[in-house]
Amino acid sequence: MLLFPTVAAGIIDWQYYYSGAWINPIRMKIGLAILLLILLSITLITGRRSTVRPFSMALLFTLCLVNGISLGYFGGQLVYEGRLPAVRDELLPGRRIFINHCSGCHANGGNIFYPNLPLRSAPQLESYETFIEFVRNPRLPDGSKGPMPAFTTSRLTDQQARELYNYILVGLAKPIRSGN
Repeated sequence: MLLFPTVAAGIIDWQYYYSGAWINPIRMKIGLAILLLILLSITLITGRRSTVRPFSMALLFTLCLVNGISLGYFGGQLVYEGRLPAVRDELLPGRRIFINHCSGCHANGGNIFYPNLPLRSAPQLESYETFIEFVRNPRLPDGSKGPMPAFTTSRLTDQQARELYNYILVGLAKPIRSGN
């Protein structure tokens, strides 16, 4: 009976936090959830028979348990994979900005929408001027508008942008930049 509210909450959560991106943990969770539904249905139908052997039921319960553990693992990947490394105190303001504005799409310096365009190797990190220009008016390499919102000065001051830039360069990960 709680299947439909659970699925609805999962879809809403996925849309809110990941904008519907088909990242690997989402695909795995959907596949495993369908498999669990099938396994539970088979277990329920098999359990109603009077001639079922205890070994068969134990095997079905074990498969359901392993499936549930796998669902938990991929749920943990979604929640905790974006954990950030420890940083020096002077980088904490930039880290807070990154967590609040960037980590949903750029966990660990990656990019959930365009995995081939990770944050840690972005050419926009070449200089602060290039970075601030991109943050104010983000564009994909072909010049089109992508999913990243523009961070106007009312959303992100120049000082906050500088703190974010420093955090990304020094605290998040050593970016792979041309010429280095």
